[in-house]
Amino acid sequence: MADASPDPLGPIAGDREVLGALEYAKLHLECAREDRRIPGLSAAVVCEGTTLWSGGFGLADVASGRSTDADTLY
Repeated sequence: MADASPDPLGPIAGDREVLGALEYAKLHLECAREDRRIPGLSAAVVCEGTTLWSGGFGLADVASGRSTDADTLY
């Protein structure tokens, strides 16, 4: 039997308060991006050297409609 992949959230995976804060942060980033008419942005949340979440919002290239992600170069 193969080992299951480790949960990327590690010890906070079961912490509903932290998970709720992450969801709030993502919602806040998307709302702020829209309000300020920023075409696209990428962000990450890191705790003690561990990336808890990374992702993108909006468009990396407005002309082509290409979306952003955690690895988008600006």
